[in-house]
Amino acid sequence: MASLSLLSLSLLVLNLAAAVPTKIQDRYYPQSDGNPLQVGVALCYTGSQFPSIDQWLSFNELFELNKQIMLMFNSQEEVSVIRRSIEEAAEASGLDRYLSNFPDPSYISWRQQHRGPSTLRNKWKIELTTPLSLNNSRIILAVMMQESNGNVRTSAGDGVTPGIMQALGSPDCSGSAWGKCDPSTIRNMVMAGVFGTGRTEGLAACFKRYGHAYGPMLRCYNSGSVPDLSDLSKVKYGTPGYVSFVANRLEGFQPRRDCGFGAGIPSLGY
Repeated sequence: MASLSLLSLSLLVLNLAAAVPTKIQDRYYPQSDGNPLQVGVALCYTGSQFPSIDQWLSFNELFELNKQIMLMFNSQEEVSVIRRSIEEAAEASGLDRYLSNFPDPSYISWRQQHRGPSTLRNKWKIELTTPLSLNNSRIILAVMMQESNGNVRTSAGDGVTPGIMQALGSPDCSGSAWGKCDPSTIRNMVMAGVFGTGRTEGLAACFKRYGHAYGPMLRCYNSGSVPDLSDLSKVKYGTPGYVSFVANRLEGFQPRRDCGFGAGIPSLGY
């Protein structure tokens, strides 16, 4: 009888262990429509609050969590290009490069269309010698998911900011067929969000302007400015809850919508 009880107890322990969710599963589970639903606890980040980097999931974890959403809008190859483009943009913004070590010609060609050769060299010198962060691939991904759900064919949500990063002056694939968004366009949409265009600043410039702080960087990216560093939900234009929403995404949660941030204010295109 004792041996039978021990066997039963062992089986119970094994079953319980198998039922314990992983870190990712604890945060999401799929609904019938394929969208992930938060299971853990997302916080309302108010004032100047922002989660520390050790609270963020890894880039691999975040990408796998969001991949199922991206595949609702994109082909597998397009999703693969998105990942490569984010990693490439993260590397470019995080390397201490000088003018003698420019990015490859395809970067330069696209930026010439938006800024012109005379300003290109100075722009890249500023951005490539001021690292965004070794952790910026996660920021880029979280911002992209907040802006477009990673949909390469997304339209300009406010009528003026197109592309996967919803950056003013960005290229876009809004009219392309399924699986036919050109890889260079996907890449340049990501670059537009990170490095800006001739018509708006990118994440790198906002990060530099606000002392390498992630919360103010996100407010800057969403609104074009930071009206109050002590309250990142205050906006002249943009989405009051933007910083908190992206913070939730970095921790592996769907954004919490019951924080009372209020409705967005239509922008001039930031």
